[in-house]
Amino acid sequence: MWLVDLHEPGEPVVVLWPGGSHNFKILFSHAEAAPLAGERWRDWITITGFVVEPSGLEYRTTRSFFVHPVEGGYALLPKKG
Repeated sequence: MWLVDLHEPGEPVVVLWPGGSHNFKILFSHAEAAPLAGERWRDWITITGFVVEPSGLEYRTTRSFFVHPVEGGYALLPKKG
């Protein structure tokens, strides 16, 4: 299921990576509901967009992120270790 009216295409969206080496800023493309079942994953979605931060060439791609909403954007699962 595609989520509509979440963000406008091209809108900057922040993706936080708790414990990770950096966060991401993407230009939003689209979102989909998470295919996982169960209460634990109820608020999780997959968002897709073009990565503009970090600015290195290795990041300049369109990526999908499995995230949940937090104040100021979205957050990935925390990095372990």
